Amino acid sequence: MLVFAGGAVGTFTVAVTAFAEQAGVRPAAGWLVTANGLGALIGGLVYTAVPAGRDPSARLRLLAGCLALGFLPLALTPNVWIGLPLAVLSGLFLPPVLACAFILVDQLAPPGTVTEAFAWVVTAFSVGYATGSAVAGYLADHVGAAAGLWAASSPAAYSPPWSPSPGSPPRCPRKAKHVHLSEIRARSTALRQAVAAAPDLQARVPGCPDWSLRNLVDHLGQVQRFWAVVVQQGTSDRRPTEDAVDRREPHGDLVEWSAESTELLVAALSTAEPDQPCWSWWPAEAAPLTAGAIARHQVVEAAVHAYDAQETIGKPEPIPDAVDLVAEFLEVSYGSAGEWPHEPTRVAVRTTQGPSWQVGLTATGSAITTDDHESAKMTLSGSASDLLLALHLRIPADRLKVEGDGQVVRDLLAWPSL
Repeated sequence: MLVFAGGAVGTFTVAVTAFAEQAGVRPAAGWLVTANGLGALIGGLVYTAVPAGRDPSARLRLLAGCLALGFLPLALTPNVWIGLPLAVLSGLFLPPVLACAFILVDQLAPPGTVTEAFAWVVTAFSVGYATGSAVAGYLADHVGAAAGLWAASSPAAYSPPWSPSPGSPPRCPRKAKHVHLSEIRARSTALRQAVAAAPDLQARVPGCPDWSLRNLVDHLGQVQRFWAVVVQQGTSDRRPTEDAVDRREPHGDLVEWSAESTELLVAALSTAEPDQPCWSWWPAEAAPLTAGAIARHQVVEAAVHAYDAQETIGKPEPIPDAVDLVAEFLEVSYGSAGEWPHEPTRVAVRTTQGPSWQVGLTATGSAITTDDHESAKMTLSGSASDLLLALHLRIPADRLKVEGDGQVVRDLLAWPSL
């Protein structure tokens, strides 16, 4: 779809130049391009004020169709000057199309691949732009300037037979375990980099005041060694004994021991299929008792503690690719917290990246629902990183946008035992 969107823009740029030359008013080509840019500015400003829909895939198809139709009046205009306001119209929907495409790609891209996925979005648009420019040049020379504008407005180009949606998997899904392994490594490395830059390993960790930085590294390393044994143990309904975890206590250089711990976990997960049954502390109703679910949870563990280490040295950074980590927290931490000890309620959690969830809280526990968020008594909104950190009590809730009952927020954050 973005190839065709880029093609429309490339075709327009060349076609209006030929159109102005054909009309004998060549300088007007610059005015037409400027008018198109003005339309794009207006469209972008208006789109930022429109609440994000729950289905960016459907919105993208609609916006792409509007982009195509926006070029149609230009193909019918009798002269250049009438074409100026029509050029404004033709630019209105380009920023919304691109913004919606990036939101959709952010939702569909596996964790750890978002930057690469965004690069492909830009590449697709650029390929379309170059192709459209070439096509418009050929049409202008052999058919006429108006033919290029007709090509830019071809609505059929914006309606591919398949369009992904957040509810359906990508056509070529990757194995979850491989995506999670790269994230476990990346977040664990970030922790060690912060530790290596720390002047004092006895410094207190703000997010875990009872721990020093050394304790933090010790904790994550022991956790990773323990879960490596869980995965190696395979199908079992029993927690591994302490004796089963080899050299769990830190020894030698702390950073090297931490790196070895991470690799033990990654090695165990890399040999296990994501659906391999494993023991875990959470109930099966909250998340699968599988190696894939363990890998996913270990990304959250490493990501939050990497932030802890960075905050300790005064250089906290947002957690990257945190959308799925928020979902994991809602499913596992809330799903295993037991009964909700307060009046039943519904809480909406919304990320600025697009994805959102509604959590029903009752005496039987929590359940993620797909009901209309309008029924929620309280809504938490923010970046995925801020949401994850606030839910883990690493940053204050006032960093988020809170709508509704403030007491529910306080009860919610105090509920799970983290």
